[in-house]
Amino acid sequence: MKKYVLLFLLMTSACVGTSQTSKFYTLKSFAEPKGRVVYVLKTNIGVQEITLPDYLDRPQMVTSNHNSMEFKFSEFHRWNDSLDLIFQRVLTEDLSMYFPKSQVGAQETGRENFKYLVAVDVIQFDGSLGKTAVLDAKWTLKTSGGTVLAEERSRFEMPVGGTYLDLATTESELIEKLSQAIAARLSAVAR
Repeated sequence: MKKYVLLFLLMTSACVGTSQTSKFYTLKSFAEPKGRVVYVLKTNIGVQEITLPDYLDRPQMVTSNHNSMEFKFSEFHRWNDSLDLIFQRVLTEDLSMYFPKSQVGAQETGRENFKYLVAVDVIQFDGSLGKTAVLDAKWTLKTSGGTVLAEERSRFEMPVGGTYLDLATTESELIEKLSQAIAARLSAVAR
């Protein structure tokens, strides 16, 4: 009997091991980027739900090879929330810094009373560790009544360090660049 107990203990101890723990990341708005222009528009601006491609609609962080032909999904480096919600929150915070006299918020129900709406359709948002990160997005500015004021596409690339934290930081900076382009265009078309 002792032989069987010893064999059982050996077999179960072989199954017990240490596994790598997951790390969770978020994106952040930068409070005071250098050279930020502040616009004197006093209005209500709503940021609609961000549309992401299917390959980004997952908790795992995505990296790509240099030419974006192959993607890797990290099981141990994950977003702390849904990426579309994180992106929307950061874009909203960034835009609110460009328009400090305006109310800028996330459109959550469609019943909010925003004068201007920002819609973003992300085409690419990934990076290659130690190389570059890319944000490629189509975006639309429209009135609450649906009148389109501007439709544009922006593509930004930045060098990224070799860690997932570097990737999250660089992707935050890419959203800042997108918010800068949106803010400049909105200030030009707002009535």
